[in-house]
Amino acid sequence: MGVDRSAFADPMDRVVVLMKLVSAVARLHAHRIVYGNVSLKNVVVSSTSHRVLLLDCDDTASLDDPNRSQLNSPNFYPPEIASRSARTQDTRSDVYKLALCVVRVLQTPGRRAMSATDPDVLEPLLGARVVAELHRALDPDPGKRPTAKELFLALQQRRPRRCADDGQHEPGDSQ
Repeated sequence: MGVDRSAFADPMDRVVVLMKLVSAVARLHAHRIVYGNVSLKNVVVSSTSHRVLLLDCDDTASLDDPNRSQLNSPNFYPPEIASRSARTQDTRSDVYKLALCVVRVLQTPGRRAMSATDPDVLEPLLGARVVAELHRALDPDPGKRPTAKELFLALQQRRPRRCADDGQHEPGDSQ
């Protein structure tokens, strides 16, 4: 499994794409929907518009459904699901997986990039505040994780100026 970075050689272009991914999932959360199977294999990105399309949405579920059952892609298991301390996924498990997407897409390509979990190497690119938010998002305790909107707002701080008016709106804004 790998990530094709050829269309997005500039890491800041990848930050913009990741912001759009996080925003899309945050919008689902605003409607009390859990995406569930967040992973890099379930996202398609337009190389010209940077638009994000979520795939494999048949596992999305309402937070109000106590019997929801959702899949996990390999290497995208949140700790609470892997340890079986939680039976169902929720917005916090989505945030954990979104943080893994950020860390893995921005890692230096290599054999271990798709299993990376440490955001510290991204500090020169993202800054201390965003890396701290990624650490929160990857916390084993789901109660300590930020919301997807909070993760989006942290990433937005690193948005390149050339993308300042790319039509990106905060999750939850009416569109």
